[in-house]
Amino acid sequence: MNIPVDRVFYEIDQILDQIVTYRKSLHQIPEAGFSEFETASFIKKCLDSFGVDYEDGYAETGIVAVVHGKCEGDAVAFRADIDGVSQVDSSEEDHASKNPGFGHSCGHDGHTACLLGVIKVLKELRDTFDGEIQFIFQPGEETGTGSKVMLNDGLFDKVKPKCIFALHSWPFLKEGSVGSKNGFLTSGNEAFEVTLKGGGGHGARHYETDNPINCASKIIPELYKLTDITTDDTTVVSVGYVHSGEAPNVIPEKLVFGGTVRTTSSKSRKKVLADFEKIISEECEFEGVECSIKFHGHCPPVVNNPKLYRLFCDVATEVLGEDKVFSLEKHSTGSEDFSFFGEHMPSFMFRLGLGKKGGSLHSCRFDFNDDALRSGIAVSTCLLLSAVDVDFTLDEGV
Repeated sequence: MNIPVDRVFYEIDQILDQIVTYRKSLHQIPEAGFSEFETASFIKKCLDSFGVDYEDGYAETGIVAVVHGKCEGDAVAFRADIDGVSQVDSSEEDHASKNPGFGHSCGHDGHTACLLGVIKVLKELRDTFDGEIQFIFQPGEETGTGSKVMLNDGLFDKVKPKCIFALHSWPFLKEGSVGSKNGFLTSGNEAFEVTLKGGGGHGARHYETDNPINCASKIIPELYKLTDITTDDTTVVSVGYVHSGEAPNVIPEKLVFGGTVRTTSSKSRKKVLADFEKIISEECEFEGVECSIKFHGHCPPVVNNPKLYRLFCDVATEVLGEDKVFSLEKHSTGSEDFSFFGEHMPSFMFRLGLGKKGGSLHSCRFDFNDDALRSGIAVSTCLLLSAVDVDFTLDEGV
């Protein structure tokens, strides 16, 4: 590898204050998946100011920018997710969310700002690489389907990159460090919604009704018992909402609860879904309650390509030093729809360490740590420059 590390850091330092400003501006405008219109407008204004070509309209609000090298050659890509989380921002920062009910509590504002920084740097370094580098601003990651919709919209119909990268902020690594692992990085995921219907009745005589609340109170603890994180083939079941009733003296006719199932293999997925349905159907039969179970939005695990993992270790060590590059021992029980890209080409995701400064992901007080941006931009830029020369013709598998 012949990475112009010093030049990369020089270009980053020229723009870092601007990128921090972008990040804080993005933090104020979190939006729901596939409705990131203000965010997309902000990104396009930045790209226009950079003088970078792009196409928009993928999955409604998705954008693909391109920087061309000095000669024709292969394409490589990097993705950033742009949507917010349906959650109140309670950070009380000057740049806190201005959109009620939504917050950037998963760091997507930082991911987007980081990619904007990479674009600015690589535009200045076009003389150092051949081919083209694609920058994908993806909507709807929190839905688990945004990448799939972009692919279905013909994202790579014109030029298919030979590999694709992404980063994700990670409070569990020290600030400015990076980490990843070979193979499984995240679990697969799918959402569920369960509807229970009983007879309803008077709150003073709940014992005379087929009570969906009582039924749910027995089902949910049993579902939580399906969680098993003692092996690499993990399973996690969690309930995120329960909706039922309006009056204190009325037993409602219906209760709806929903949540998520996380698994790392088809074997564990098949087993947990079967056990899930068995628990609910048996308890409902005992309580005299009707049930309906719906699963939707299956998202496969992220599986890092082995060749790209080795490339990451080499590049990140050269860029940041050995003390800031970590090999992660376990995969995350979280999930990422970046996995859909990995079904089409070699893919790789790494973690960008934020430290504890900004809080935990999906916390109402989470705020991206801007001191990590320099490392994120540097490693991402150098990975792309190095990946242009990687040969996947004899690859060990996607």
